[in-house]
Amino acid sequence: MFFNINKKIILFIISILVQSLFANDIKIVYTAKMRDITNDTYGTYSNLATLLKEHKKNNDLLFLFGGNSLGPNLISNMDKGAHIISILNILKPDIWGVNHSDLMFGTDELSLHAENANFPLVLSNVSYENGEKLHEIKSNFILEKAGFKIGVISILGPEANNRYETGDIKIANFRQAIIDNSKILNKQGVDIIVLLTTGYFKVPKDLVENRTIDFVLSKYINSPNEEFYKHPRIINLSKENEILILFIHKKNKSYDFKIQRDTLLKYKKDKEVNEYIKEYIVKINSFLKQKVGITKVTLNTQRDEVRNKESIFANLLTDAIKEYAQADIALINAGSIRGDKIYKAGTVLTRRDIMLELPFRSKIMLSEIKGKKILEILEHSLQNINSDSGKFLHISGGKIIYDTSLKSGHRVKKVFINKQKLQKNKTYRVATLDFLYNGGDNYTMFKDSKRIREYKLDYRLVSDILIDYILEKKEIDLHLENRLKDLSKHKGK
Repeated sequence: MFFNINKKIILFIISILVQSLFANDIKIVYTAKMRDITNDTYGTYSNLATLLKEHKKNNDLLFLFGGNSLGPNLISNMDKGAHIISILNILKPDIWGVNHSDLMFGTDELSLHAENANFPLVLSNVSYENGEKLHEIKSNFILEKAGFKIGVISILGPEANNRYETGDIKIANFRQAIIDNSKILNKQGVDIIVLLTTGYFKVPKDLVENRTIDFVLSKYINSPNEEFYKHPRIINLSKENEILILFIHKKNKSYDFKIQRDTLLKYKKDKEVNEYIKEYIVKINSFLKQKVGITKVTLNTQRDEVRNKESIFANLLTDAIKEYAQADIALINAGSIRGDKIYKAGTVLTRRDIMLELPFRSKIMLSEIKGKKILEILEHSLQNINSDSGKFLHISGGKIIYDTSLKSGHRVKKVFINKQKLQKNKTYRVATLDFLYNGGDNYTMFKDSKRIREYKLDYRLVSDILIDYILEKKEIDLHLENRLKDLSKHKGK
C-alpha cells in the first residue's frame, strides 16, 4: 500500500515536471483561403481536422485561421459563406483573421457570421465611415496557451477597396493600424504579436525588425512579392495545399522558433467533418445538376483566355445581360468569370457549371452614360492588360479597336456601338455589374452616371439571368466576332 501511494506521488510529480518542462513551448497551425468544400484536389477541411487532432495531443496548440475563405465558391453563391462558418465551428479555430473575400457579401453579413461563429473574428484597420467598429468584429485579440500570451491582429491592404464592394466602411492606413494595435497589446503584457494578412501588400519590414510585430503569416498563391518573404519571420504559404506549423520556445524575454511546412493530403479525412461536408453537398446536388443547355462550340474560361482578349463565354454572358437590361451595351469585367475550365463542344452545361463560373452574387446596374465617359471606362480597362488584370472589360452591343503597344491612357482608337461610331456627347444605356458600378477595380467613372432603376434588375442574380438565357436558347453556338480588336497583334500581317 505504502509503495502504491509513493508510486502515485512520484507519477504526479513527474507529470508536473513534464508540464513545466514544456510550458514554454507552443505550436501554431496556420492556413487560409480555403474556399471550396466541393473540390478536394488539394485537401479540404476534413483533412485539416485530422491534422489538428494529431497536433493537439499535448494541449500546446493554437489554430490561427487567416480567413479569405467565405467566397467566391459555388455554395457561397447560395448561402453567402455560412457553410464555411458551420464547418469551422466543428474544427474550433482559436481565431479567424478577416481578409479580402470575407467582405464580398458586405459588412452586415460578416457581422452575422461573427455572431454565429464559436470563435472570435479579428480585423484591425476597418471601421464604418462614422468611426464605429464593425459589429461583433474585434480589432485585436489575446490568446493564452501553454504559458504564452499571443496577441493577434489582422490587416487589410488598400487594394481591398477595389477588389470588393466595401460600402460604407473605411480602411485605415495599415502601417499606423499595426503600430496602434501593437501598443494596445503590449500594454496587456503579450509575449508575441502575430499579424495575419493576405500577402497582397508588403508589410513594412522595419515593423518586423524592431519587433512591433513578431510574425507575419499570409497565404498568397503565386505571389509577386516572393523576395519580400525571404525574411525569416515573414512567412507566406504559396501553395494551395500548404499548411504552416510554427514551433515557438520561450526563453526569458526572448524566443526561438522553427518553421515546418506541411500538406493537407498527407492526412486522412476526419470522419465527422467529412460526413458533415457530404451531407451539405448532397442537399444542393439535385438543384445543381439541373441541365441548362448544350454548347456546340468549345468554351474556354481559363484565366489567360478571358483576361486580355475576346472570349466566347464572355460574349455569351454580356449578350444575356444586354438583352435582359435592354441596354445599348453591356460591360463586364473579366475577373467576374472564375470557372477556369474548358467545356468541349457537345458538353451539356448544368446549373453547377454556371454558378462555378459566376460565384459573386452579382446584379445588373443600368445607367445612362455619355460617350466620352465610356471612352474613359474603356481606357481604364486596358490599363493593365499585360498583367492579366481582372478589370479587363468584355462588351456586347459594341466593338472596341485598340492598340496595347501605345501608352496607357491612349490605347483606344475607335469604338462602335450598335455598328455606329461612338459619339462623345451622346447618352447611352449601359448595363454593367454592381461591382463595377460601385467603383470596384477603380472604375470610379460610373459614380456620376444616372442610374435607371428597374425592379427586375434589383432581384435577379447575373448567374440566374445567364441560366435562363441559355435555357431559352437551348444551344450555345457563338463565335468570336472581333468585338475586341488589338491592332498591335495585327501589325505586319
